[in-house]
Amino acid sequence: MLELIYHLLSLIEWQSQIIKYLCVLIFGKNFKPKAEKCTDKEYMKLSVDPMPIFGDPTVQQIWQYTVLLKNYREKHGKDLKPVSRRGGVTPPEEAVCPYCGAPPDYV
Repeated sequence: MLELIYHLLSLIEWQSQIIKYLCVLIFGKNFKPKAEKCTDKEYMKLSVDPMPIFGDPTVQQIWQYTVLLKNYREKHGKDLKPVSRRGGVTPPEEAVCPYCGAPPDYV
């Protein structure tokens, strides 16, 4: 069984070399296949967002919980509602946001 596998692998390698040689003859010396771009919109949803700006200590002063609530109230004319949880899972009471100090109702 192993001999058959080795034989098939060598056959595949031989075919690969022939395909490369033919591509050089047809397309020229510098032929390299280009990577395919994702054209399916469903996969584009899986892209990763850039990292948040919260790591900078000067920015952390702007992102304080009380300042954020005050700015929201001034901009929208109403208070920001706490996060509505689903499934009955809530964070522990001692949990606070490491960046703005928000209590567990807003985490």
